[in-house]
Amino acid sequence: MTARNQPAFVLFGGTFNPVHLGHLGLIRGLLQREDVQRVFVVPAARNPFKAVDEPLPATLRLDMLQRALRGISGVSVLDLELRRGQPSYSVETVAALASKYPGVRLMLAMGWDVYETFGEWYNAGGILEQAGLMVVTRNGAPLPARGDRAAWLCGLPPGWRKRVRMGRDGTGRSDEGRELLKFINLRLPNISSTQIRNKHNSRQVPEAARDLLDTYWAAGG
Repeated sequence: MTARNQPAFVLFGGTFNPVHLGHLGLIRGLLQREDVQRVFVVPAARNPFKAVDEPLPATLRLDMLQRALRGISGVSVLDLELRRGQPSYSVETVAALASKYPGVRLMLAMGWDVYETFGEWYNAGGILEQAGLMVVTRNGAPLPARGDRAAWLCGLPPGWRKRVRMGRDGTGRSDEGRELLKFINLRLPNISSTQIRNKHNSRQVPEAARDLLDTYWAAGG
């Protein structure tokens, strides 16, 4: 199997503030795909686009993720961004994985709303040099019209938009044939970490991790 066609190692990052059933559904949905071999879940120290959104303690978020995902084959929780401290950039994480797994096809999973701002990320082009983007839409949300190239490529840095050829299946490839964009749809519950924190209601948190959050709140966190 060529590198172009081999199943990908997918990086799914976020603050997971806290992890919830929507995150779990997305991870399971990725693992069910034939083009995905493994999912790396990477909690961030802080979301740079949500500076006023104070995250739960890093150790708590990490422990909750590890509990929620324990026993799911094909998924690993990596703490490299938490250990790296702030600022921590996705391009560094992708580089670390590319170095550890040379020759493996890497993809970075994100929702469409995140994809729309991807071009604003620190060294977004450096990420694309090493990994493609797997853009997840939810519950049958419509995608751009087949011929609307500008809409399909809207999240890429301007210099990269000319370097991508869009196929009829909605897959974007470089001139060398490397997959840079993949759009997939998953059926996921509509859950917000912000609402969970605001209401102090852990019902939408995976059961295995729920007691950790409840204990933190009971202690005044």
